[in-house]
Amino acid sequence: MRGLPAPLPRYARRRGEVLAARKFGPGGPFNPSPPGPWKDSGRVRGSAQQFSEQFKECVALMAQYVYDRFGKFPGTVPSILIATYLQAHHLDLEFYDHFFQSGSYLDTHAQHLARWHPDHGAWLLVSKRSRHSDTRWAERLEIGV
Repeated sequence: MRGLPAPLPRYARRRGEVLAARKFGPGGPFNPSPPGPWKDSGRVRGSAQQFSEQFKECVALMAQYVYDRFGKFPGTVPSILIATYLQAHHLDLEFYDHFFQSGSYLDTHAQHLARWHPDHGAWLLVSKRSRHSDTRWAERLEIGV
């Protein structure tokens, strides 16, 4: 995401509009038109709540306050911050198989439990099956099945 001009009074309201356009407009992550990895990408992408006028006004007001208080925006961290991190976990393959198109994870993910946890792999899969159902996944995602 590109940085925006400082939230001077003439730009403060425009910042909210630009941010909303980047998120929900053409090419944005919440625009239902572009293809995506999900089986029903349009519904998943389009399920994000659009910014209300009140929300955009609030963003503009807060941005202007931060700029007035600290002389820059954001006020106390670098304007463009890139954080590098590593996330390690066991994928719930049934979840991905249900909601995503094929190829959404690598063969190394598919073989992980058998390769690294041969004594516990079957128990983990049975345990997950007994705790989760399509309905619970759908309720968590709020997209239905």
